[in-house]
Amino acid sequence: LGDTDLNNLCLVCRYHHLVIHGQSGRQVHIASDGRPEFVPPQYLDPLQTPRRNHR
Repeated sequence: LGDTDLNNLCLVCRYHHLVIHGQSGRQVHIASDGRPEFVPPQYLDPLQTPRRNHR
């Protein structure tokens, strides 16, 4: 979670917004190239490798 800023936004549907901000252990952050990366919880990926939507 960070400051509300146009450079720190990621558009997600209501369901995924609740998943990210809930107790799921999932995270999202903006990479250095300005694209969002989604980090799965440790129980799904012990290394918590950031993932991108390539669509």
